[in-house]
Parts: sequence; C-alpha cells; structure tokens
Amino acid sequence: MDLKTVEYYNDHAIEYYNSTCDVDMRDLYKLFEVNLTNGDSILDVGCGSGRDSYYFLRSGYSVTAIDPSKELARLASERIGIEVINTPIQAINFTSQFKGIWACASLLHIPFLEMPAVLRKLHEALEDGGTLFISLKKGDYEGYRNGRYFCDYDVPKFEQLHYTDIGYQLVNYQESLDKRPGRNQAVWLNIVLRKPNYK
Repeated sequence: MDLKTVEYYNDHAIEYYNSTCDVDMRDLYKLFEVNLTNGDSILDVGCGSGRDSYYFLRSGYSVTAIDPSKELARLASERIGIEVINTPIQAINFTSQFKGIWACASLLHIPFLEMPAVLRKLHEALEDGGTLFISLKKGDYEGYRNGRYFCDYDVPKFEQLHYTDIGYQLVNYQESLDKRPGRNQAVWLNIVLRKPNYK
C-alpha cells in the first residue's frame, strides 16, 4: 500500500472503524472456513477495524493480524485484545505458518503489477492445504479514487495474475453487494484460492 493511501487511513481511522466494525460478514466467513478447524492459525491481512479478527478469535482460531495504518492497528488492537502488527503486506516474512489467510478489502490497494509478488508472499505464508480468501472491488479502474489507490478486478483480469503458476488452485469465485449503509450499489468479487497439500 502506498504512503498516500496509508495516510488516508491514518487520518480517517475513526470514521472508517465506525463504518466497518459491525458489518455482517457471515456469508463470506462460511466460504473461507470450509477447510478450517478450531485452533487453526489465521493471518488477517489489512485487518482494518479488527472486525474479522474479532470473529475469528471468538470462533476459536489463533489469529495474527496486520495493518499498514498505525491508527487502525491501534484501534483494532484495543478491540480484539491482541496486538495488531503495524506493517504492510509487502514486508511480511512468514513460511508455512497459516492454515488460512484472510485478505478482505485490503489487496484492492495493491497495484496490479505488484500483485503477483504479494500473492507469492501469501503462498509462502500458507501451510500446505491452506486457504486464501481475497475480496476486491469489481470493475476495471486502477488509480486514485477518494484519496486512496485502488485496483478493481473482474474475473478475466484476476486470471491475468496467473495465480496457478504461483501454486494456487481456484476454489471459488463469488460476487456480493456491499453491506455498508448507502453502499449497496458496489459489487465485490470474492475469491477463494487453495495451496495444494503436497504431502
């Protein structure tokens, strides 16, 4: 995530927290949790308000949460009761540590040309047989919008990332409407990928 986008979230942290912390994500959790069991380790990438980490912790998972915004990391830490690591996704160095990686509305700030490197980092962080969930805004725009950098996707554009060459298998594509008040015209592309079990 570029510095301008990080600063936007630092400057609007409370507003963003309040607008996202109570959104009902149960339908998407179900997509993600199919191959997870109680006690599995999850990495929440760009945890924002901590909404999803809070759910995962209460559901019995072991959670590591990261966010590049210092202010959102602080607010999320207070909410979920564990320290959120203040770091961008590009800086992580995990190896086969997580059964699930949840990247909800976070990788949409990564430029298209940088996404393959990010997907490789996440693939390395997953255990064999692990699941990666990604949600992206549906569309074809890339650039700054409302003070932040966005890269929108449709299925053909996501396929151009050649995720199978990185080592992922596609589990599911699913579209959903934004559940925040006044945002129900926005469409999200939800993608579930799997790292094969090589054992």
